[in-house]
Amino acid sequence: RSPWLHLRVQQPPGEFPRRIVISLPLPIRPLAWALRRFGRWIPLRDATALDELLLALDQAAREGEALFVEVDEGEDAEKVTVYLG
Repeated sequence: RSPWLHLRVQQPPGEFPRRIVISLPLPIRPLAWALRRFGRWIPLRDATALDELLLALDQAAREGEALFVEVDEGEDAEKVTVYLG
C-alpha cells in the first residue's frame, strides 16, 4: 500500500555511472512515526515539519495524486527525475 519512490539521475558526459535508477516502496507512515518518536535527537528537526510533510504525501498518494519533480540543467549537465506516487 505504500507509495513508490522512483529516482532517475542522468550524469553529465564523462561521469560514472552514466545513469542511476532507483525504485522502491516508501513506508511513509513508519517514517513519520519514527520522526515523531525519535525526532528530538535529530539536529535541526525542530526547524522542519518532516513528519507532517510525509503524512501529507501519504494522503495524496492514497487519493491517487502523485508528486513529480524534474530538474534539467541543460544538455551537458545532470538531469534528475523524482516521482512519488
